[in-house]
Amino acid sequence: MSQPLENNLIFRPLRDDADRERFAAFNAVCNNPSEGATCACLLRHHPVTTTLDDYWIIEDTTSGEIVSCTCLLPWTCSFAGIDLRVAQLEMVLTHPAYRGRGLVRRQMEHFAQTVTSRGYDLAIIWGIPYYYRQFGYAYALDGEVREALPVWKIPPGDSDRVRLRPAQTADIPFLAGQYQAMVGALNFYNQRSPAYWRYMLEAAQHPIHIVEDAAGALGYVTVSRRPETIVLYENGLPDAGHGLALLQHLRGQASQQVIIYWPQPAPLVSLARSLGSQAIPGGQWLVRFPDVAQFLRKIGPLFAARLRPAWKEYSGALIVNLYRQAYRLRFEQGQLAGVDSLGFVDSSMGADGGDLLIPPEAFVRLALGYRRLDDLFDAWPDIQVKPAARPLVDALFPPLQSYMTTPYYFFDNG
Repeated sequence: MSQPLENNLIFRPLRDDADRERFAAFNAVCNNPSEGATCACLLRHHPVTTTLDDYWIIEDTTSGEIVSCTCLLPWTCSFAGIDLRVAQLEMVLTHPAYRGRGLVRRQMEHFAQTVTSRGYDLAIIWGIPYYYRQFGYAYALDGEVREALPVWKIPPGDSDRVRLRPAQTADIPFLAGQYQAMVGALNFYNQRSPAYWRYMLEAAQHPIHIVEDAAGALGYVTVSRRPETIVLYENGLPDAGHGLALLQHLRGQASQQVIIYWPQPAPLVSLARSLGSQAIPGGQWLVRFPDVAQFLRKIGPLFAARLRPAWKEYSGALIVNLYRQAYRLRFEQGQLAGVDSLGFVDSSMGADGGDLLIPPEAFVRLALGYRRLDDLFDAWPDIQVKPAARPLVDALFPPLQSYMTTPYYFFDNG
């Protein structure tokens, strides 16, 4: 793919090692050195199936300089036991002198086409607040939430009961097991292969430490120390008792606070809350369904499980109308038999538009279990649901516990 644009610009993927270096250098100069280091790390070492075709630039042919860029990072995420293929848009950047020309919009169009043609189930973005809503994305997953715990609220105790040592590649099986135990309480999280753990440890240099006592390894933490604050970016500990031992070990190493990142069900987070920590909102991931019907078919086994036992004999249809596009979900004996795309179904002036009428951005939140239907009415009063269909809708789309973290960045201040 190589497309000429107006004003001597060309849109194309990276081609060779020289392009890798230029892509990283552009991000270092026009964004910051940390982003440049992360780009270089991804381009050289990322273990997932990315190729140069997943990194795109817009180049000024008169100067030969990169003026805008984006990339696609693939993930496999677990959604209530269903594996979803997720495409993350990253490294969205335009040189200040070239802004206002629609260069990001052109790349967003290409990203959307790529995601659809490759059959991804979700597209996600973490970026400029509000900006990506114009491209059909909705806030629907928590991320970057953390607890701030003043050190004086940590009860004193034996600071030598546990110790920390840097994790090694030989620890990867243990790390993977502890991570899986930590995310086991979640209904949405990203999966990590042994190769990805190796990438984090060796290439991205994440400061992952094994928490151990005299008997051996207990869990792990990703820890950054500063004079006033200790930040635990990730933790995998089996229970609150070992979490308290860790906090008591860290108590004298920071003058003000310990910051503990979610997910919320993690024992260390629950412990911090019991000690009086304060939650600091971090934001939400923006999510888009490239193909709504495909997504609904993919999670068909979840619908069957949710319909048991009260609806296990249910046969019928539910029409979900996203106002510009409607879908019919057909059920037979409590199983999803099919999803039909109906196109535009009129709902104006008393017309029967379906069983659930809901704006697309609200439906993303509902379908991922981020919010219940009752929680959405205030922001989207245009949601309508037939009373007879309400129990079925509630059964199909229950609230879920989710959290998303994507530790691909190069950790240059650990």
